[in-house]
Amino acid sequence: MLIDHQTATTADQAAHQDVDLKHLWYAERGLLDMFQDDPKDIIAFIKECSTADLHQFDTVHGVEQEIEIFRAILAHPKCDRATAINIYSACEPAYFERRFAKGMTAEDFQDEEERVFLAILAEAQQRLLVRQSWRGRYAIKAADFWSARPMSNPVNFEHFKLTPTALRPTKNEEAVSSIIYEYSIIGLSFDAWRLRN
Repeated sequence: MLIDHQTATTADQAAHQDVDLKHLWYAERGLLDMFQDDPKDIIAFIKECSTADLHQFDTVHGVEQEIEIFRAILAHPKCDRATAINIYSACEPAYFERRFAKGMTAEDFQDEEERVFLAILAEAQQRLLVRQSWRGRYAIKAADFWSARPMSNPVNFEHFKLTPTALRPTKNEEAVSSIIYEYSIIGLSFDAWRLRN
């Protein structure tokens, strides 16, 4: 099969341009840094987020200022139930469940990371237990893991228990967001960045 030389050249140029654009986007994508920026600025940004945008916040690092930020995410009227469950899961509830079963209390945790995880975990659990009619559109990352390992499923926990109602299946939709959250950087998705430039 013969390939038209002009078509091949145009395709190569488009691919090269796309690679160049992605490099430029990667360098410019960051809007805020969870570790370095003022939590008030991040919370102000979060207040403007959509449901899909909020769903990107599924990583907790264990830095003190995250407590205030994740409280704002969990209290946001557009926060999806799946987002709350992903935040709950990111805080390692099984780890704390084992420690509490061995007689530890919240006061026994002196490490900043553990204290941050514990505070956000408690906040997420409380929100999930209070909002029984909370709908879920997006995917729950740990759902398959919990199904395969019933003893690690939060319905079987004593201290960080979630009800079957809180863990009921979601619509499992893809969250199409205009932001990304990578490591500690909150930034524009490639498509949102391209529209902006």
